[in-house]
Amino acid sequence: PVCNWRRAMKNSYQAQRVIEEVVKEKPKARWLFLTLSTRNAIDGDHLEQSLKHMSKAFNKLKMYTKVKKNLIGFLRSTEVTVNKNDGSYNQHMHVLLCVESAYFKKQGQYIKQSEWVDLWQKALQVDYRPVANIKAIKPNQKGDKDIQAAIK
Repeated sequence: PVCNWRRAMKNSYQAQRVIEEVVKEKPKARWLFLTLSTRNAIDGDHLEQSLKHMSKAFNKLKMYTKVKKNLIGFLRSTEVTVNKNDGSYNQHMHVLLCVESAYFKKQGQYIKQSEWVDLWQKALQVDYRPVANIKAIKPNQKGDKDIQAAIK
Protein backbone atom coordinates (compact mmCIF):
# COMPACT_ATOMS: atom_id res chain seq x y z
CA PRO A 1 0.00 0.00 0.00
CA VAL A 2 2.74 2.51 0.88
CA CYS A 3 4.58 1.56 -2.31
CA ASN A 4 1.48 2.24 -4.43
CA TRP A 5 0.92 5.53 -2.63
CA ARG A 6 4.52 6.63 -3.25
CA ARG A 7 4.27 5.60 -6.90
CA ALA A 8 1.02 7.56 -7.29
CA MET A 9 2.58 10.65 -5.72
CA LYS A 10 5.64 10.41 -7.99
CA ASN A 11 3.46 9.93 -11.08
CA SER A 12 1.26 12.86 -10.07
CA TYR A 13 4.29 15.11 -9.61
CA GLN A 14 5.74 14.05 -12.98
CA ALA A 15 2.39 14.60 -14.71
CA GLN A 16 2.13 18.09 -13.23
CA ARG A 17 5.62 18.97 -14.51
CA VAL A 18 4.75 17.71 -18.02
CA ILE A 19 1.49 19.65 -18.02
CA GLU A 20 3.28 22.82 -16.91
CA GLU A 21 5.70 22.54 -19.84
CA VAL A 22 2.88 21.96 -22.33
CA VAL A 23 0.99 24.98 -20.98
CA LYS A 24 4.12 27.12 -21.45
CA GLU A 25 4.55 25.96 -25.04
CA LYS A 26 0.86 25.78 -25.99
CA PRO A 27 -1.05 28.22 -23.74
CA LYS A 28 -4.21 28.08 -25.87
CA ALA A 29 -4.38 24.28 -25.89
CA ARG A 30 -7.49 22.61 -24.50
CA TRP A 31 -7.66 19.53 -22.29
CA LEU A 32 -10.02 16.56 -22.46
CA PHE A 33 -10.52 13.63 -20.11
CA LEU A 34 -11.26 10.37 -21.94
CA THR A 35 -12.25 7.11 -20.26
CA LEU A 36 -12.10 3.94 -22.39
CA SER A 37 -13.36 0.55 -21.32
CA THR A 38 -14.18 -2.90 -22.66
CA ARG A 39 -16.23 -5.81 -21.41
CA ASN A 40 -15.05 -7.22 -18.09
CA ALA A 41 -12.42 -9.96 -18.07
CA ILE A 42 -13.58 -13.12 -16.31
CA ASP A 43 -10.19 -14.19 -14.94
CA GLY A 44 -6.50 -13.31 -14.83
CA ASP A 45 -5.67 -14.87 -18.21
CA HIS A 46 -8.46 -12.96 -19.93
CA LEU A 47 -7.42 -9.80 -18.10
CA GLU A 48 -3.86 -10.02 -19.41
CA GLN A 49 -5.12 -10.56 -22.98
CA SER A 50 -7.63 -7.75 -22.64
CA LEU A 51 -5.05 -5.27 -21.35
CA LYS A 52 -2.73 -6.04 -24.28
CA HIS A 53 -5.64 -5.73 -26.70
CA MET A 54 -6.72 -2.39 -25.18
CA SER A 55 -3.20 -1.02 -25.45
CA LYS A 56 -2.96 -1.95 -29.13
CA ALA A 57 -6.44 -0.54 -29.76
CA PHE A 58 -5.52 2.75 -28.08
CA ASN A 59 -2.46 3.01 -30.32
CA LYS A 60 -4.78 2.63 -33.32
CA LEU A 61 -7.29 5.13 -31.92
CA LYS A 62 -4.73 7.90 -31.46
CA MET A 63 -3.57 7.47 -35.06
CA TYR A 64 -7.00 7.90 -36.66
CA THR A 65 -6.99 11.09 -38.73
CA LYS A 66 -9.94 12.59 -36.87
CA VAL A 67 -8.10 12.13 -33.54
CA LYS A 68 -4.51 12.94 -34.46
CA LYS A 69 -5.18 16.11 -36.46
CA ASN A 70 -5.63 18.17 -33.26
CA LEU A 71 -3.81 15.97 -30.76
CA ILE A 72 -0.81 17.62 -29.12
CA GLY A 73 -0.19 14.82 -26.65
CA PHE A 74 -1.66 12.67 -23.90
CA LEU A 75 -1.09 11.05 -20.52
CA ARG A 76 -2.59 7.59 -20.15
CA SER A 77 -3.21 5.47 -17.08
CA THR A 78 -4.71 1.99 -16.94
CA GLU A 79 -6.89 0.98 -14.02
CA VAL A 80 -8.34 -2.40 -13.08
CA THR A 81 -11.15 -2.78 -10.57
CA VAL A 82 -12.79 -5.97 -9.33
CA ASN A 83 -16.53 -6.52 -9.55
CA LYS A 84 -17.50 -7.67 -6.05
CA ASN A 85 -20.57 -9.52 -7.34
CA ASP A 86 -18.90 -11.91 -9.78
CA GLY A 87 -15.15 -11.39 -9.31
CA SER A 88 -14.64 -10.21 -12.89
CA TYR A 89 -12.13 -7.48 -13.73
CA ASN A 90 -13.12 -4.10 -15.15
CA GLN A 91 -10.15 -2.82 -17.10
CA HIS A 92 -10.26 0.75 -18.32
CA MET A 93 -8.01 3.60 -19.37
CA HIS A 94 -8.04 7.18 -18.19
CA VAL A 95 -6.52 9.46 -20.80
CA LEU A 96 -5.76 13.15 -20.44
CA LEU A 97 -5.71 14.54 -23.97
CA CYS A 98 -4.17 17.86 -24.93
CA VAL A 99 -5.67 19.23 -28.14
CA GLU A 100 -5.29 22.33 -30.28
CA SER A 101 -7.88 25.02 -29.56
CA ALA A 102 -9.13 24.47 -33.14
CA TYR A 103 -10.71 21.23 -31.85
CA PHE A 104 -13.62 23.30 -30.51
CA LYS A 105 -13.51 26.14 -33.04
CA LYS A 106 -13.08 24.82 -36.58
CA GLN A 107 -15.88 22.98 -38.31
CA GLY A 108 -15.29 19.25 -38.65
CA GLN A 109 -12.64 19.12 -35.91
CA TYR A 110 -14.79 18.33 -32.87
CA ILE A 111 -15.46 14.65 -32.12
CA LYS A 112 -18.87 13.97 -30.58
CA GLN A 113 -19.35 11.48 -27.75
CA SER A 114 -20.99 8.97 -30.12
CA GLU A 115 -18.08 9.30 -32.56
CA TRP A 116 -15.60 8.49 -29.77
CA VAL A 117 -17.56 5.30 -29.12
CA ASP A 118 -17.53 4.49 -32.86
CA LEU A 119 -13.78 5.09 -33.09
CA TRP A 120 -13.06 3.03 -29.96
CA GLN A 121 -15.23 0.18 -31.26
CA LYS A 122 -13.39 0.30 -34.59
CA ALA A 123 -9.98 0.30 -32.86
CA LEU A 124 -10.97 -2.62 -30.63
CA GLN A 125 -12.53 -4.49 -33.57
CA VAL A 126 -15.45 -5.68 -31.43
CA ASP A 127 -19.10 -6.29 -32.27
CA TYR A 128 -20.49 -4.48 -29.20
CA ARG A 129 -20.58 -0.82 -28.14
CA PRO A 130 -17.68 -0.30 -25.72
CA VAL A 131 -17.53 2.58 -23.26
CA ALA A 132 -15.85 5.79 -24.37
CA ASN A 133 -16.63 8.83 -22.25
CA ILE A 134 -15.16 12.22 -23.09
CA LYS A 135 -15.31 15.41 -21.04
CA ALA A 136 -13.73 18.79 -21.65
CA ILE A 137 -11.78 20.04 -18.65
CA LYS A 138 -13.03 23.47 -17.71
CA PRO A 139 -11.72 26.03 -15.24
CA ASN A 140 -12.71 25.26 -11.66
CA GLN A 141 -15.36 27.15 -9.67
CA LYS A 142 -12.83 29.65 -8.28
CA GLY A 143 -12.28 30.95 -11.78
CA ASP A 144 -8.78 29.51 -12.14
CA LYS A 145 -8.11 29.12 -15.82
CA ASP A 146 -5.07 26.88 -15.78
CA ILE A 147 -5.14 23.13 -16.29
CA GLN A 148 -3.30 22.50 -13.03
CA ALA A 149 -6.19 24.06 -11.09
CA ALA A 150 -8.80 22.27 -13.16
CA ILE A 151 -7.38 18.78 -12.59
CA LYS A 152 -6.85 19.16 -8.82
